[in-house]
Amino acid sequence: AAIAVPNFNRARAQAKKKACISNMKTIEGAVELFLMEWAVGSSESIDLKKDLVKEGYIKTEPKCPSGGSYSITVKSGTTSIACSVHGTPTDTTSGM
Repeated sequence: AAIAVPNFNRARAQAKKKACISNMKTIEGAVELFLMEWAVGSSESIDLKKDLVKEGYIKTEPKCPSGGSYSITVKSGTTSIACSVHGTPTDTTSGM
């Protein structure tokens, strides 16, 4: 039990992180479609609920399995999605 419980907890945390990263990639794809269709300026903010869910780019608002919140930043044509718990999709150490 002393070996199994930590391994189980680690596997569970990794599964939550992978699900969160998948959510962020889904959000990123929806943001790209939104930007192409609406020709949003390079420094405007995008609201997950108002702009992406309400306009039909995502069916439901993705939720981080660890309770984090997602932020969307668009600057100079570059989109960045981040989770308050897991960081960005390319971040391998944040939140762990």
